[in-house]
Amino acid sequence: MKKGILFTGGLQPDFKIALEYIIPCDFICGADSGITVAQENGFCPDVLVGDMDSISDKSILIKYPPEKIHIYPRNKDFTDTELGIMELEKAGCDYTVLVGGGGGRADHFFYLYESFSGRFHPDLWICSQNLIFFVKEKESFSVFLPEGFSPVNFPVSVFYAGKNTGDQVPLCYGENLTWPVDNLDWGKEASMSNCPDGRVFSIRPQRGNFILVLPLVNGIRFCSSRF
Repeated sequence: MKKGILFTGGLQPDFKIALEYIIPCDFICGADSGITVAQENGFCPDVLVGDMDSISDKSILIKYPPEKIHIYPRNKDFTDTELGIMELEKAGCDYTVLVGGGGGRADHFFYLYESFSGRFHPDLWICSQNLIFFVKEKESFSVFLPEGFSPVNFPVSVFYAGKNTGDQVPLCYGENLTWPVDNLDWGKEASMSNCPDGRVFSIRPQRGNFILVLPLVNGIRFCSSRF
């Protein structure tokens, strides 16, 4: 599996925690000010994209070969993050991690949320306060809480990651969650700030893909399998 990382701008996670979920990686892309974020945390991007309008010191680009730098006009029909996701796809990445992109403009957040319903999307989004996982249809995704972490202080949210066209009724099962998710109308509802009923819980999308939102803390273990 080829793991790709995209560093983008916006609010950033605590890298003392985030690095646990980033390393190792095979391909790195920096989008606009995400280039600076990558460098400051010891990463050297394989490709740089964006209009570079958020980089105050353009001299940081000098160290990179011209063929690795793809500068776009500011007036364009793609966000810098979207351009970065395209680069991960072109590089043949099988598992993609988006770092940053939180806070700021509400429309940027909604774009990132909508990107999870697209054909190529992040498998994990590490933003300033959360780990956000894409969980595929027919995938059982289990989460093991960190040692010493109380379930009541571990909020869990689940959202449908798709377009509500009426062609398919989304269905997701959960295990060891305080409030059941099995009978939610995912076209109108979500499971917000649920709580694990123990140290291990799981979700199992039966129809459609889903997003699982967890707090950004050290020591979370997770595994998935197809069913």
